[in-house]
Amino acid sequence: MCGIIGAVSNKDIVSILINGLKLLEYRGYDSAGIAIINKKKLFLSVKTKGKVNNLINKLEKIIINGVIGIAHTRWATHGKPNNKNAHPHVISNRLAIVHNGIIENYINIKKKFINKGINFNSNTDTEVIGWFIFLKITNGIDMRIALQDLLLNCKGNYSLSIIDKKNPDILWGVCQGSSLIVGKNKNGNFLASSDFALEYICNNFIYLKKGDIVSLTKDTINIKNNIGEMVYRKAKKK
Repeated sequence: MCGIIGAVSNKDIVSILINGLKLLEYRGYDSAGIAIINKKKLFLSVKTKGKVNNLINKLEKIIINGVIGIAHTRWATHGKPNNKNAHPHVISNRLAIVHNGIIENYINIKKKFINKGINFNSNTDTEVIGWFIFLKITNGIDMRIALQDLLLNCKGNYSLSIIDKKNPDILWGVCQGSSLIVGKNKNGNFLASSDFALEYICNNFIYLKKGDIVSLTKDTINIKNNIGEMVYRKAKKK
C-alpha cells in the first residue's frame, strides 16, 4: 500500500506535500519522492530509497518550490525498493506520475511498448501507465480521454495522480477502486489517498468513486466518470 498526495495552490506547496507524506508514511516507507513544476515550467523531482526523513534530508540541500506538485511514499510491489523504482516517475520530461495499487496486465502492455522502442528506467507497473498516458497525449489525445482509455485498458484496483508540464495549472487524479480523496481550502485544492494527510489544512473532502477522473486547478474541481459524463460528489465536512 502506497501513499499519494498532490496539491495545486496559490502558495508554495512543498511543505504541504512533505507533511502529507509524513502523515501517510504508515502506508509505505521503503522509498519516497516529490515532483514539482516550478515557475519556469520545469520539473524539479527528488526521490530516494528509505523513509520520508531521507527525502527531507535531500531536500534540505536544494532549493525547490512551486504551486503544483505530487508526492509519494511507497511500499514495493513491482520492483525492488530503490531510487529508480521510487515515485514519482517522470516520463520523457513531460509527465510526472504517482500511483497506488496494482496494474494486473502491465506486463503485456509493457511488452508492446518495448516492441515500439520504448526504454524503461524502472521495474514498476507505474512507469508503464505513465508511458500509456504519454503516448496518448503526444498523439493529440486530450488528457481526460487518455485517462478514460487507461481505465478501459489497464486492469486492477489503483489510483494515481499526474502533472503535465505542458498544462502546469492542472492536477489530475484517477480513482479506480483504490481510495483517492479531494480536499479544498481557500488557497487551493488537494488530492490524497487518505483524508488523514489533509485534515490539518482542509475540513471539506470529496471521496471519489471508482471510475472517477478529476481535474483540479487552484480554484476549480471537475469530476467526470469513465465515459466522460460530469458527476457530482458531495463535499463532506470533518
